[in-house]
Amino acid sequence: MPGMKGTEVLREIKQIAPGLGIIILTGYSSEDVAIEALKGHADDYIEKPIDIDKTKEMINSLLDKKSGVVSTNGMMSKIDKAKCFMERNCYKKVSLADAAAAVSLSPKYFSRIFKEAVGKGFNEYRSEIRVREAKSLLKRSGLNIDQIAHKIGYENTESFTRLFKSEAGQTPTGFRKKYSRKVKAKSKRFKRRRR
Repeated sequence: MPGMKGTEVLREIKQIAPGLGIIILTGYSSEDVAIEALKGHADDYIEKPIDIDKTKEMINSLLDKKSGVVSTNGMMSKIDKAKCFMERNCYKKVSLADAAAAVSLSPKYFSRIFKEAVGKGFNEYRSEIRVREAKSLLKRSGLNIDQIAHKIGYENTESFTRLFKSEAGQTPTGFRKKYSRKVKAKSKRFKRRRR
């Protein structure tokens, strides 16, 4: 940096705005530079070459620390956005990395805050979405079980059936039959009332 050293700029910024969060980017991987930056009250430092995921995690952590409630609301907004992303893309193979990228977080950090906020892990939540969508398809479409399994991202119908049974307490075929019986019973009651 021409003119002033980064640590000198850091000191001046801290005099003007002491509460401002600062992360120093350095091309020097020496311990002395790191110590000098931290002594100058930098919140953290990053060495080149930059690791994008680590940098995002560092920035999010700093935002969490500096803004408290605002950051928590910001994180909840990111969680809600990730949930919407997962629901909109339930027919695709959405990975943890895909969902994390959709909200500009590292997969590891996203996984942790997602579980804290939602009360269940990413995979469990994704499975619930898939089963919910499968139930909808079983109710309103004529697709067979293999087609539904493939449509919601399962190449193996047996895996889908096991997941469905563990979530819904019955097989997809059993669910469809039970739903059909309910619809027929409602239809009969409705016809009787109209008479």
